[in-house]
Amino acid sequence: MKNNILKISVFSVALLSLFAVGSTASADSVTGNLSTGLSATNGSTVNGVVIAPPVASPIAGSYSSTQSVALTAGGASSINYTTDGITAPTCSTGIVYSGVISVSSTMTIEAISCYSGGQSSSVASYAYTITPVTSSAIVSGGGGGGGGGGGGAISPVITTPITTTTAPTTTTKTTTGTVTVIGAAAYNFTANLTVGSTGADVTALQHFLTDEGFYSGPITGYFGQLTKAAVIAFQKANNLSATGFVGPLTRAILNKGEIPTTTQSSGSGLTASQINSIISMLESFGVGTTTISNVEVALGQ
Repeated sequence: MKNNILKISVFSVALLSLFAVGSTASADSVTGNLSTGLSATNGSTVNGVVIAPPVASPIAGSYSSTQSVALTAGGASSINYTTDGITAPTCSTGIVYSGVISVSSTMTIEAISCYSGGQSSSVASYAYTITPVTSSAIVSGGGGGGGGGGGGAISPVITTPITTTTAPTTTTKTTTGTVTVIGAAAYNFTANLTVGSTGADVTALQHFLTDEGFYSGPITGYFGQLTKAAVIAFQKANNLSATGFVGPLTRAILNKGEIPTTTQSSGSGLTASQINSIISMLESFGVGTTTISNVEVALGQ
C-alpha cells in the first residue's frame, strides 16, 4: 500500500510540472508592440502620426558665428514660432515657419507643431548664444644679420575687434517747444512699424527705447507685444496718442530728437493735441486698433 501511495504522489508532481512547462509561451508566439500595445493582423501595417514639438537643428547652445536654424516636425501641417523669448506661439499666433531662421545674435526660439484636426504639440524652447571671437595672426621677423649686427624677431599681433552698435547721445536745442531726447539721431526711421514688423528699423527702435528706459526686453528685431508696450509708454511720455503704432508723427520725433508742442501740426493740418483727442474718442467707442492705426496714418500721426 505504501508503495502505491508513493507512486501516485510522484505521478502527481510530474503531471503538475508538465502543466507548468506547458503554460510557458515562447518568444515567437507573443504578439503586440511593447511600446504602444498596437498589433497588426494579416500582414497589414499600423500607421499614425506622433504629436511632438518641432526639433531644431543645429541644437541650442553657444556659438561663435551666425547659425541657420531649421525646424522640423514629422506629419505636422505647419510650425509657428517666436524669437523674443517671452511670447509663446500658438497655431494661430507667431511667425509661420517657411525656411531656416538666421540667428546672428543671442536669441531664444520658441516653436509649436500644428496638426490637422486642431491638434498641436507643446511649445519647445531653443536658446542660442552668439559670442563672436577675436582672430589673431602672429607674423615672425627675419633672422640674424652678418657682421653688421643681428636681426630682431618681430611678433605683432593683429586682432579683429568686436564692434557693437550704441546709440549716440543727441541733445536738441533748448528753445521753447522742444525737450531733450537721448539717442534720437542714431537712426533715420522711414517706415511705419507695428506688431509683426521685423528688420533693422525694429532693431534700432528697440535700442532707442532701451536707452530711453522704456524697453527692457531682448534686442530681436521683431516687433512683439513687449516692443508695443514700450512704444505706448514712449508715446504717453511725449503727449502722443498711445496706440503702440509708430507712424509719421512718432517717427518725426525719433528722427529729429525733438518733442513737438501742442501747436505743431501734422500733415493733415491738425495739431498733435487735436489728433490725440480724435484718437482718444475712437478708443472710448471701442474702435479696433487696426482702424485707429489707419486713422493715424491718414491724419499724419
